[in-house]
Amino acid sequence: MQSNSKFQRFLVGLVLVLVLVIGGIAALLPVLHNWGASASELQRSYPGDEILDAPIILWTHAISIDATVEQVWPWVAQMGDIRAAYYSYMFVENLIAGERIYINADRIVPEWQNPQPGDQMIGGALDVYQVEPGHYLLANSIMEVGWSWLWLVEPDPNGNTRLIVRTRIQMPEGMDISIAGSIIDAGGLVMARNMMQGIQVRAEAGSEPEWIEAVEIGLWLALLAAGLTAGFAFMRRGGWLTLGFGVLAIGLLLWFTFFQPFVWLRAIVDVAAWLAVTGKFNLKGIQTESKLISQRVSSKTA
Repeated sequence: MQSNSKFQRFLVGLVLVLVLVIGGIAALLPVLHNWGASASELQRSYPGDEILDAPIILWTHAISIDATVEQVWPWVAQMGDIRAAYYSYMFVENLIAGERIYINADRIVPEWQNPQPGDQMIGGALDVYQVEPGHYLLANSIMEVGWSWLWLVEPDPNGNTRLIVRTRIQMPEGMDISIAGSIIDAGGLVMARNMMQGIQVRAEAGSEPEWIEAVEIGLWLALLAAGLTAGFAFMRRGGWLTLGFGVLAIGLLLWFTFFQPFVWLRAIVDVAAWLAVTGKFNLKGIQTESKLISQRVSSKTA
């Protein structure tokens, strides 16, 4: 009988996780497709829009950088897997590549400042298609899958820079786009946002500590572990408060993943999560008290 109860709680937890993850991502993606872009930036046409006639994925992202176009452009110009990489999560990029080829540059390299059409952008996937120095770099797919990737810089009214990134992806006819599109959407958006923020940090005369990527991944995994611990506790002993914490952990993981809050804020959330899981917040006592209150209310109404 007890094993049946555990299995039932497992099913309840599993269904909740699937609903929250799928529903959360489905709700977030349409908003994140246009992260940072203004209404006028979304309505414009851009170089490369003519390449694909029916893209299933269309992202227009933008970010303001407290630096001039002349200071930002060199960081864009030198992007590429065998040049400056993409200023994002190297661990993820190299994991996908299957070898350590991506090494993010933290300086402007003069010999990488003159990209030409046909130059490799992502080996076996994208080549440089068109360049207007000081304004934009456009890459295009060399695969069956259509993919245009625009990096454009322009001055804002304050003399700083707007970096606009336009991504368009079109699947070949006959390919199942539902699963592929969702995977590209979820994973690509996380990496794309981090790329833009990586350029922002470097152009504003800053640099990312070498340890920051490992810390960000570690904080994400720590929160995941806290959520899983709560899930196992619910499966073994039950308790809606425990289940509620597991659900909250899923929401926080989506926040970590897609909105990438400050590292110090993520650290505080992780500490609070583990204090809750290990009972330092006396969740068991709160849960017991809530049961007693429910019993008292039931006895009075009986």
